[in-house]
Amino acid sequence: MMKEKMERHGYSEDELVALYTRDKPALVELLDSLDYAEQYLEARDIPNKYGEVDGKEYAFIQMVRTRKKWKATEAQKEVFEKAAFCLTDEAGEGKRIYAEIPKLADHLDEVVDSLASEFEVDIKDIDENTALARVSDVIGQKENFDEARVVIRDAIEAATQARKDKKKKDYVATQVYKAKTALLDAKNSIEQGSTRDGVTKALDEIDALVADLRVWAAHDD
Repeated sequence: MMKEKMERHGYSEDELVALYTRDKPALVELLDSLDYAEQYLEARDIPNKYGEVDGKEYAFIQMVRTRKKWKATEAQKEVFEKAAFCLTDEAGEGKRIYAEIPKLADHLDEVVDSLASEFEVDIKDIDENTALARVSDVIGQKENFDEARVVIRDAIEAATQARKDKKKKDYVATQVYKAKTALLDAKNSIEQGSTRDGVTKALDEIDALVADLRVWAAHDD
């Protein structure tokens, strides 16, 4: 209804904001989400059949929000959109796929590699845009929608777990670095009148912890 008022009757976004008592960012997000819904219907060869996107609106909203935060090339965005549409095919069927869409952007490289491997797309020794275009073409074909969705889901899950494992592996080093940063900040913040209460005791405890960590860090096991 709002889009029709803009296209047929020349309403501006500001006029629609005033008419429907919405804030402008929310209105723009809604219109952009509708654009994605229409692109999705076109890609599925069912243009203007809006009943087919009932229950899928959060997927399109998440696509809009992800796109705004994500610095990507046009080629990356094209693959992202087509891959997100594959995930969206299952939205509204009891599967909350909209939570996977930001992860799709986060792990697009891994998703592209998995899709290229699964569909035997040659992306070696070519520039990134050409590689992305080849993958985009494959997952934009109707006969590949279902298989692509499975590959995309698996790639996201594997990449997400790999990132969690790395964070767990790096946890000790990260915490030590944070402690060093905190101590440096404490030193640089010393000024006339800074309290010394309990500092010596805390430093003694820190010395003991540092000694233990040094013993651990000196071994390879």
